[in-house]
Order: sequence, then structure tokens, then C-alpha cells
Amino acid sequence: MLRKIIKQGHNTLTVTLPSDWVKKFNLKQGDEISIFEKDNGLFVSSEKKDYEKKTEINIDGLDIPTIWKYLMGVYREGYDQVTINFSQKDLLENPYKFLTRHKLDPKFRREKVSML
Repeated sequence: MLRKIIKQGHNTLTVTLPSDWVKKFNLKQGDEISIFEKDNGLFVSSEKKDYEKKTEINIDGLDIPTIWKYLMGVYREGYDQVTINFSQKDLLENPYKFLTRHKLDPKFRREKVSML
């Protein structure tokens, strides 16, 4: 079934729900529905979301910039759960140091700094 997109306000687009579907699930104004994205489609459900996007990342042998790229990617894709697998024998340098463009905050330095 085709639906037209309606513009409401400056940045909001709206699609109406089919009245037969609304009646079938006894939905009323103010009721909540679940909408989730999968591949190239949107799925509308009258029940709470049972679907969670999950993924696993193995960071063994990766450098800090690559790890951050993976983490930013799963965040942008909207994953609900991310499992990070790694070997406990590997020790990486401080990721805060990598991401900071300006002078480091003294509380993250390894050597003691006098605050005079």
C-alpha cells in the first residue's frame, strides 16, 4: 500500500497509518507504537520492540584509532548492544590521550604535575 509523506513544521515528515490496521489493534490517539529500521525498511508494531540490534567486535590486534572507528560506527548505526571481545594480555595506551587535540588535562597524566 502506498502512503504520501506529509510535511509538518520545518523538519518533520509524517506518514499516516492505515485505518484497518489501527482498528485491528484498537489503537487510539496517544497510544505508543514501535518503529524500528532493518536493512532498507521500517517496521511498525503495536507491541513493544522485541527486536534489538546486537553486534560483536573483536579488538585484538587493533590500534586505538581503528577501535574508535568501530565504536563510532556501531553507535551511528544505532546498535542496542555491543559485545567487545579482547585478550587481557594486551595493554593499550590511554585512549583519552589519542582523542585530545589540546593540552592534556593534568588528571590524566601519568607523572605528577604541580598546580602552581
